[in-house]
Amino acid sequence: VTIGGGVDVYVAAGTYAEDITMVEGISLLGGHESTGWTRDPAANVSIIDATTSAGVSFPGSTTAITVLDGFTVRGRSGVATSMGVTITNGSSGVVDDCIIEGGNTSGASYGVDINPMDTANTGTPTVRDTTVRVGTSGSGWGGGNGGWGIRSRRTVSSIENVTVLLAN
Repeated sequence: VTIGGGVDVYVAAGTYAEDITMVEGISLLGGHESTGWTRDPAANVSIIDATTSAGVSFPGSTTAITVLDGFTVRGRSGVATSMGVTITNGSSGVVDDCIIEGGNTSGASYGVDINPMDTANTGTPTVRDTTVRVGTSGSGWGGGNGGWGIRSRRTVSSIENVTVLLAN
């Protein structure tokens, strides 16, 4: 945000314990090595460990030029509800080539939660070429308090080449 002008952010391999709020026009590109900045997300794993239940958040103002690419995102465990990625009403943000892991919770665990407020939605988000691992939850998977790979509520979403793995 400080740099401005829609400059993308390149992230080196490592583990980053924080929550991220995506900003319109600024993409986060993980998987870089820290000396020559060669990009290979499989060899240079960039991990975001969420510190609150929202994980990486795409606000409603983000469009398809705002991309999260090449990360492993781990939703926060040990809370009632956890999301690896939250895409709010109105967002058309893109999650591309990531591994998203829902947190292990006592209630609901979501890898990707699209339009969690369940309101009429004008956004058209995209999740593609991504693996989503469902976290364990207090009541199993697929129910109101269960584990969800991708939950999209009242939203036209583009889900392309996504693998969802259920919790053990």
